[in-house]
Amino acid sequence: MALADDLHPYQYLWDGSQPGWGLTHINSQHTGLALQFSVPGGSAQERLSARKTIEEFKPLSIQQVTTRLHGCKLFPLGQFEAKEARRIAAQARQQGLTVLEEPSSTVHFLPTNLLSNRVLLIDDENLAKRVYEAAILHGVPVRHIEA
Repeated sequence: MALADDLHPYQYLWDGSQPGWGLTHINSQHTGLALQFSVPGGSAQERLSARKTIEEFKPLSIQQVTTRLHGCKLFPLGQFEAKEARRIAAQARQQGLTVLEEPSSTVHFLPTNLLSNRVLLIDDENLAKRVYEAAILHGVPVRHIEA
């Protein structure tokens, strides 16, 4: 099987010259959270509750919070690990806020050497994908984990 020139530097992953390499298949579960307001910008009570709940709003005055939320029917809070998302959502709901949750899953591969406890990071996503595909085609063992 002929390799593309840019894959040659990575063939040690599968050619046996550096034993112990495998791919770790990581499935990460996250939850996206957003606050949904009853009116654009939130009601007075929703703005007060958001100020108590959202970390970045806590040091702000209510006028600054009002400015930040102006015109927003939805305010994205970000992506969180599932346990943290549940905590944040529960805290917001206790303050009377409506929270939208959107679970998502991300799959990553990470070349891992189990003998030397090293990992290989490839910054170029396209190259990384091709290296992982070549490694799988060459029979590199794949270990699955949930994160």
